[in-house]
Parts: sequence; C-alpha cells; structure tokens
Amino acid sequence: MADDGAAGAASSSSSPAPWLWSTSSLSEGMYDVFLNFRGKDTRFLFTDYLYHGLADVKKLQVFRDDPGLELGDEIKPTLMEAIKRSRIHIVVMSENYVSSSWCLLELEQMLKYSKNNGNERSMVPVFYHVKPAEVRYQISAKYKEAMEKHEKREGKDKGEAWKSALFTVCDLSGQHIVEERDHYETGVIGKIVEQVSAKLLEIRQQLNRFDSQFGVVESLLNLESCDTVGVVGIYEDPKIGKSYIRVFAFELYYKIKYKFQAAGFLVDVSELLRKTTDDDRLEIFQKELLSDMDVKTMHELKHKKMLLVLEGVDSEEHLELLVGMGISDWFGGGSRILIATENRNLFEDCPAVMNGVKLEKHCIREGEFGKEKIVKEKKVVGFVKEFIGVINQLKEEDSNRRNVVSISGMGGSGKTTLARMIYDSNEVREVFPCREWVTVSKQCIEKEVYRNCAYH
Repeated sequence: MADDGAAGAASSSSSPAPWLWSTSSLSEGMYDVFLNFRGKDTRFLFTDYLYHGLADVKKLQVFRDDPGLELGDEIKPTLMEAIKRSRIHIVVMSENYVSSSWCLLELEQMLKYSKNNGNERSMVPVFYHVKPAEVRYQISAKYKEAMEKHEKREGKDKGEAWKSALFTVCDLSGQHIVEERDHYETGVIGKIVEQVSAKLLEIRQQLNRFDSQFGVVESLLNLESCDTVGVVGIYEDPKIGKSYIRVFAFELYYKIKYKFQAAGFLVDVSELLRKTTDDDRLEIFQKELLSDMDVKTMHELKHKKMLLVLEGVDSEEHLELLVGMGISDWFGGGSRILIATENRNLFEDCPAVMNGVKLEKHCIREGEFGKEKIVKEKKVVGFVKEFIGVINQLKEEDSNRRNVVSISGMGGSGKTTLARMIYDSNEVREVFPCREWVTVSKQCIEKEVYRNCAYH
C-alpha cells in the first residue's frame, strides 16, 4: 500500500489456510501477501475486493494499509519490515501510482528483496486501467510530470532507481484491467487470487522439504546457550540446480528471531563489501546494518542478544573480512551469526576456529539430509547408537510385530534429525525402495496427509 503522508499498514487477522501451510513450516510473523497500491485510485474498489478475496475467502495473511493511522504517523520501518516478511508482492499500477513517492519506494524495496529469491518472493503486477508501456516508459504527461517532481525532490539518482524499478516490474507477467464492468473486474480478481494461491502452494511444498533442515541448523546454532557468540555457515547443494539458500535463510530467520532481543538480515553482503575500501568498510557495513534494523548506534546492540544473518557471502576473502571486522564482539552473549552462501567451496578450507570464534558448517539439501553431514560430522549430529538401533528394528522381519517404530523424547532433543538420518540412509533405501516422509502436525488433516503422499 502507499499514500503520501497518510499511509499505514496492518495485517489481516485471518488464520492461515490449512491447505497452504503446515504448522512446522509457517514462520512466525511472516505474511502471505503484501499489497502495494495507490489509495486514491483503488482503495475502496478494486484493491478492497482483492484484499477480501485473499484474506476472507482464502484466509491468507495480507498486509495492507490501515485507515486508522493518523496523518504524519511514522510508517516507514513498519512497511519495510512487512515487505521483507511477505512471500508474495502484489503491485497494483494505476493512473496516479507514479505520483506517489511511497508507492515507488515500496516498489523499489520489493524488487530488492525479490532479487534471486527463487519461489520465496514472487511479484504479481496488476495494470489497472493503464498500459504496461505507459508505466515502463512514463509516456503520459501525468507520469512524466510526476517523475520530474520526484527527481527534483529526491534527487536524480533516486529518480533513476524508481524508473528502473518501473521498467523491471513491467517485464513481469501480470493481469490487465481494461474494462469498467463489475463482473469483469470480479473475474480478474478471481484469477489473481488463484494465481497467488498456486504460488503459495509451491512455496509450502518447498518449505515442507526443508523441515528437517531447520531442526539441524537450529541445533548447530545452540540457541539455548547464552555464554558466547556463535557462528554457523550454511551452503546449498549445487546438484539441486536452483538457488534456494536465501529462501531457507529468510524462513529460518523469522522462525527463530523471537528468541533474540534484536535481529538483522543483510542480503548480497559480498556485493556490499566490493563497494567499500579498507578505510570505509567498517563504517559502511555498520551503517547498512543499523539501517536494516532501524537502530541509531552500534552501542545499542553491545549488550543485546542478537541474531544476524549475512546472506550472499560468496568468497573466502569476504568471509575473512567479516571475521576481521570483529563482528562477534559487537553484540552481547548468546548472539548468533548465520552466514548463508550459494558457494559450497566457501567453507572447505575454512578453519574450525577463526579469530577465536568457532565456525559450524552445514550443507542445506532440499528434501534430503546431506550424506556429508552423516559421514564427516557425526560428532555434531550424534545419535550413532540410536541410529543403529532403529535401523536394526526396521530391518527385522517378524510377521507378529507391528510395522511401526517410534522415536520419543523431549522437545529439541533431535528426534526429527535422527528420523531424517534414518530415512535417508542407504540401509533403509535398500530395504524400502518406496518411501514417504510426511509431516504430521497437531492440527493434522487426514486428507492432507494422503494428498502429500500422492504429491510425492
């Protein structure tokens, strides 16, 4: 949403659709949809109907403007956070869209957080009584005048950035509203709702395959320990053939951030470091971190339990620079730093201890527990005795025994980790060539379990 000087935002109170999200994969504080629109054009018509189609009919978590906010309320931090926390971004382009600096600021941020995010961030443009070419090239007199005003007020660089954002979004596949008839708009809204639902279903299926991986990384982070600052590096399996490490890192971040007093997520860290020199590197990096967290000084973080995710670290040189800046000394005890990379070679020659900080490493595999993890890092995963015991029970051939083996224990003791190791082991693969992993939550729906089995 956006309206200069009178903007605000709030999520719907609807519960997530049970067919879209399993309990384990819905991260706390995440939104399904962020609505970006020009209030004076569509607030009480098209966008309102679209919102209710998503929130009331499909029961999705939708972030849009809050009419209750007073003029002049500070909303920027709230909006920027909501953009980062939304899985789908719907952009409603309309006649007066470009005249709103808030609309353009939101659009710029949405594209920033959508970049290289795989299925986690999907943009859905809607052209409401405007043609894509009008928006892309600012053809109309109204659009040209609006952009000229923005450049005078915000500067030429910001104006060019917004023009680039408009050009980019117009290249995406979207919906077009060209007629005035009510039933026509209703039909388009229905298509958008179904399109968004389909995208979210894809995301859910991907996250379900990550369930066991979340548990493994959480155990490496050792969230209950408050004595020292911990660092964990995660990288993706290149055999998957697509980039998903940022998807995983975002979901994990919002899944565990409530356990910390402060949290920050920086993307494309190597890209940021390349723009710095030895003289200004520390200042620029800390400034970027403070901006992301909406904090004024690093001193405010000195004694706080902090979660920091650094995504897009793609070279050993940059990893050494980060460690050399003394990041682990910036925060209080119990803080955790998660380094996410697509470069699986980044941690190969990296020592277990860097500048006095222990570095744990883990390969994230989509839907498969890494064999490297089992073979090379048993001391981290553990459960060797239990692993062998359960494997032997599964391989027993006794017609008088029930074909069920249970693993029980306290929460956080590693039951899912052990189960996944067993599921992916060569011994089980040989005995059970037909296997299925099903996540059953407390709100389990029997049909949903069967549907998951059929899907796989």
